[in-house]
Amino acid sequence: MLTIIVSVGLFSFPKLTTAASTDPGNFLNVTPLALAETSGTTFTDIVVRADRDVWAASLSSVIRYDGHSVQRYSLPRMGSDGFPVARIADLFLGPYEKVWVAGFNGSIYRFNPNHARFQLIASLSTEHAALSAVKHDGQTSLWLGYADGSCKVYDIAMGHIRSVCDRLNTPVRDFSFSSSSTLILSEDGRLLRLPNQAIGPSVPIQYSCEGEPGRFSKLEILDETSVLIGSEGNGLFRCNLSQPRSSLKTVPLGSGNTGRATIHELLISHSTDTVVVATDSSLVILDARSLNILYNSRNASDLVSTEFTGIAMQNADTIWASSFAGLHRLQVSPTVVVRELPATSSPAIVGFASVDENTTVIADYAGLLLLNKKNTEDINEHSIARICEASGGITAVAVRGDSIIYGLRSGEVLQGTIMSGSTECEPIVLASGVGPVSAVTIVDNEIFIGTYGNGVYRLRDSGSLEKLTPPEASNPIQKRIVQIEPVGSFGVLLLTEGGLIAIPESQSSKESLSKLTRLLEGTTPWAASTLGDLLWLATPTDGVYVVSLKDFPLREPTILAHQEVPGEIIQAVEATSDTEALIATTTGVFNVSTTGGISRVYAGSGNALVRFDFGASHSNSSSVLFGGTGGFVYIDPDRIQVAVKTPAHGITSYAIDEKRFLLFRPLTEFDRVVIEPENRRLTFNIGSLAPLIVKDLELRYKLKGFDATWSQGTTRNEISYTSLPPGSYQFQSQAKDSSGKWSSATVSLTVQVLPPWWRSLWALTGYLLAAIGLVALIKHYYGTILLSRRATQLAREMTATANQAIEDMQEEVEAQGRLLENVTRKNVATLSWISELVGRQADTLPDALSAELAKVSLERIDAFVCLEYALRYRDDRVLADLHSFTDECIAMLCARRGCSSRFTLINEVSDELIDAEHAARVATVIFELLVNAIDHAFEGREHGNFLRVAFELAPLDDSTALRAVVTVEDNGIGLPEGLALEDYATAGFSLVREVVAHYGGSIERPASSAGTSWRVELPLPREPVAE
Repeated sequence: MLTIIVSVGLFSFPKLTTAASTDPGNFLNVTPLALAETSGTTFTDIVVRADRDVWAASLSSVIRYDGHSVQRYSLPRMGSDGFPVARIADLFLGPYEKVWVAGFNGSIYRFNPNHARFQLIASLSTEHAALSAVKHDGQTSLWLGYADGSCKVYDIAMGHIRSVCDRLNTPVRDFSFSSSSTLILSEDGRLLRLPNQAIGPSVPIQYSCEGEPGRFSKLEILDETSVLIGSEGNGLFRCNLSQPRSSLKTVPLGSGNTGRATIHELLISHSTDTVVVATDSSLVILDARSLNILYNSRNASDLVSTEFTGIAMQNADTIWASSFAGLHRLQVSPTVVVRELPATSSPAIVGFASVDENTTVIADYAGLLLLNKKNTEDINEHSIARICEASGGITAVAVRGDSIIYGLRSGEVLQGTIMSGSTECEPIVLASGVGPVSAVTIVDNEIFIGTYGNGVYRLRDSGSLEKLTPPEASNPIQKRIVQIEPVGSFGVLLLTEGGLIAIPESQSSKESLSKLTRLLEGTTPWAASTLGDLLWLATPTDGVYVVSLKDFPLREPTILAHQEVPGEIIQAVEATSDTEALIATTTGVFNVSTTGGISRVYAGSGNALVRFDFGASHSNSSSVLFGGTGGFVYIDPDRIQVAVKTPAHGITSYAIDEKRFLLFRPLTEFDRVVIEPENRRLTFNIGSLAPLIVKDLELRYKLKGFDATWSQGTTRNEISYTSLPPGSYQFQSQAKDSSGKWSSATVSLTVQVLPPWWRSLWALTGYLLAAIGLVALIKHYYGTILLSRRATQLAREMTATANQAIEDMQEEVEAQGRLLENVTRKNVATLSWISELVGRQADTLPDALSAELAKVSLERIDAFVCLEYALRYRDDRVLADLHSFTDECIAMLCARRGCSSRFTLINEVSDELIDAEHAARVATVIFELLVNAIDHAFEGREHGNFLRVAFELAPLDDSTALRAVVTVEDNGIGLPEGLALEDYATAGFSLVREVVAHYGGSIERPASSAGTSWRVELPLPREPVAE
């Protein structure tokens, strides 16, 4: 039995010159496995919503395939008992891609996605005549044809119906629509044209297409002057409408009786300029201009004699078809898949070898076959013949002249003739006992034999067998030969499980080939192909290396490109041009280029599955073959359309625990899934109608907010999460494109997991309100009711007492203030008079020194005046504010010396009040240190000077006294070098030492990088400080 699945790109259909040309095969049957459950069901119509879902009508119900699973929907009041006849007249997409169904009983249905069921919209009366045809015009009009030759139009948007014709003598069978008119076909072949009302008056025009008597069933407008008419049992016809009467011309649909078929559906694709015809025995594609055959499904043995009933185009590359046996998806491809060979139902292809351009020997593990072809269209049940069967297990094959050279697993190399039909191969034994043969290659008419574990042999023309010892072989696994690749006249490369090994033809080429093996050191190529100056080397998991052999060996070989194929195990490679090659992975074929481009050419799945697990491959100028378990594929490189395509996918449904929710429209950013606290499990179902995905869709996903990274690539289309904590998440998924890379297009859906009721926002709000209410109640009870009267009485008494105390205190403070003010005024007057007398005396002194001493005394008197102004009366005590004193003192000194602009004063003296008696002595220290700094620190310096004065009080360790610390520091010129503290004696400094001695304190000069710093520490009793 021979099974062939054929495919070529719809966008590159061959333009055949005559209708009698051989039927080409152009599609691969890649029906999703999920639709296997519909196999054997009769379907009458089909529609596709691009990248969303497929809908198909059976006899009395409708199914939906969303790329993941199949759902079935019944129709209310649509009977299913009685004879198995079609009860659905038309399945169509209305405005906004809503799904509609019209029944032969006059019922009109529309699918309601909110309730996931069809709803009855209208019931049209069929009492006057039975419905014989129903068709939607693509807008809002549904055309109804009746058995009495009349027709009506039902507006699905407005819900009203009107009659439009009653001029046909036989039942109306079909309608066809153009921008200007509608054509109506009756069963006897008569046509009625009704101009559109929006264009002008409705003036019906009748046409008569005369020909063979019969019943006509389908109509499609081909161009402005001709139509295609399908019949029941007589095939397809073309009718010219340039005249009212015209003769029917037969449109051939194939050889034999296929042209006398019943036409179930006609579809004209203007984007591809083709006509698709569904018949009772095949699916036929015609060129819309010449009406030549481009494809006939009878060439694909898995679709032979299938009665197709409906057609829908997903895009220019993909056709969906309904039939009496189920649903089918046909995908354009440059590939012919051959799965069953003569005399074997489970082929295992291990190798190919060319006899000439059109003849190829196929080595199956159990025998030899011969393929004769000129192009893709020649691969049919007559193009493959059995040569003979072989025992011992064929593992390699080659052709030398008119002979076939093949090796066996048993360790023999045999030679046979290229003749088909023999039961048993009767070969000549060329070699035996060499070990399991893994490769046979002809180089200059000599046979190189690779073995699995026993190295490589050369069989010369003389018949002598020579075991070759590669100079570089050192590892036992390098004796496991995978492939033998000639390198011009310089020798051969051995592809082993231990890496590349070179066998030079002569001593002169040894070094050149060694450079080539060293270039690929560390890699393990399993397959090789040479074309022109490029050597393509494929490794199982490290991708493909492209080595330039230009001007070899004069120029050293270089790696021109390295192309990885993530997630794939490469088994074979065949170069197809100067820049491109085809590689076969375990389950697919990719086209790779030296520029880094990669695209999938074939992916096996279901009835199109071939596993390329033996590395069998072969190429010539017009084709490439890859074989393995399940058959082989034939690829025409000229028809490969290199493009990276990203499969559109989506979330088709989700389930919360056991309850499933179907999604009937594309998701938006506002859609969200809400999970109640009692729900435990969330499941997302992923699906795709992508035409390139003929194997399982490969995805990665993550739940943003829960998963930190993307998951590993997976073919699972159901992703579940359990026991998600409360919060907001976003489920995201991405698909791999045809190059094996992750697409940036992301499908997402927001998920909201609600907290338990006792943790919800409403519950927390209730808790807060209850707490506030309780506090308010308690406050009201204790603060307002029980304590109201007592609080009022106490408040009155306390208020009266406080007011009286404040008045008494205020009077006393005012009296003491007046007293202190009088004393201060008197003291200031006395001091001022003394200061004036001293000043006059200083002016009359005979020498400058005496005058200067008098002026210093005058300043000390003025300092006591400043202290008088800093006195305060508190709690029956006279206290002093040394911070205020310092400010007054600096102002006085600068006024006398004119130094206010020479330095910046930093007053950090505490404003804590102390007893006036002690304040006088501390004030003396502050004053004398200030005078010393002002007079000596800044000599010769005019700018950038500062003077810091600080006074602070702190308790001593025994807490019975206070430590008063006076600090005066500047950034001036400092003391003379070598001057000791005890040597520093001035009149003012003597006063400071007396104060220090009085209190038993200390004076020190801390080290300073610039200027002078004095620190005086005085122990004071705690009483002087105001509490």
